[in-house]
Formats: sequence, structure tokens, C-alpha cells
Amino acid sequence: MVCLETTGGGLKFKRFRLGRILNAEVTAKQQRFSGLTKAAYPQKYKKTAFAAITVQFDPKRSISKYDFTLKANGKEYPCVAIRKDNGVEKWKFEKTDPESLYTIFFMVNAPNINYGSPLKFDLIYKLHHRGPTSMKLKFKNLGNRDFTSAKNVSRKGMLTVRRTKKTQLSLA
Repeated sequence: MVCLETTGGGLKFKRFRLGRILNAEVTAKQQRFSGLTKAAYPQKYKKTAFAAITVQFDPKRSISKYDFTLKANGKEYPCVAIRKDNGVEKWKFEKTDPESLYTIFFMVNAPNINYGSPLKFDLIYKLHHRGPTSMKLKFKNLGNRDFTSAKNVSRKGMLTVRRTKKTQLSLA
């Protein structure tokens, strides 16, 4: 998975194999998704929370809820839904619109969510053929607040990204 970080004007995004990750958040607030039942997702967590990654896909990409998981402390967490910026929820989008934003939701165990610190997860790409398959992401901890809606996510990005020093290359 290719990972490039960009910073500028305080707004940030991460590039990954399907496009750009613009925002990553986690909340303890209960969420509703079609198909989210105890039978479909029987996980038992100390503190159930939901993580969301808002992305802008490159042209002609497809995505399903089986393509990615999150991982932390040796445990993988399932994707439970994908929503297009207009609110349409599907388990799979055959052809994404590069002008739209998509939010990928995961159900996670987050016992320390009430402490306000960012939470770190690895985004795991399950359909890899070659190259890196994971990327580290820092999620903004929202406590019990709502996720930022896709229409309010900046196209320039809103991730918490560590600033890196610029280096000069000498061609002499």
C-alpha cells in the first residue's frame, strides 16, 4: 500500500492504493447500519466503538466492506458499512465516483475512548496481490460525539499527520 503524507495549511491527507484518506475518526456513540446485527457481528468488546475513514477514490475503483479491516493489538476489526457522501449505504460500490467522498465504517474495541487521546490502528488491505498491505493511521478520538459528515470533510484532508522534515537532494 503506497503511503505518502502531505502537509500544508494545517490540512493533511494520506495517499493509499485506492485514493486519498482525508479523515479518520473514532466515536463511542452508537451507530446504525443496515445489516449490523449481533448475528452478523458477534464480537464481544469491553467498549464497542466505531471508527470511520473518509476517502476520495481514484477513478474507476471499486470497494466492498470485505476489502479492508482495522487492526490493533493483534486483533482485526471488521468493516460494517460504506456510505457515499449522499448517504447511500451499500456493502459494495462497483464503480466509485472520484468527485464523491466515501466513508468506510468499522466496529472496534476501544476501552480507552473516554480518555480523549487519539487511537492508532493499522488499515489492512485484504485483496493484496503484491506490495505493502497495511498502513498506520491515527484516529481522532471524538468521545461520544458524532462523526464529521462527508460533506464537512475538507478535500485537502483533515488527518493528524506527523510533520516530516524536508530534505534536499544534491545532483552533483
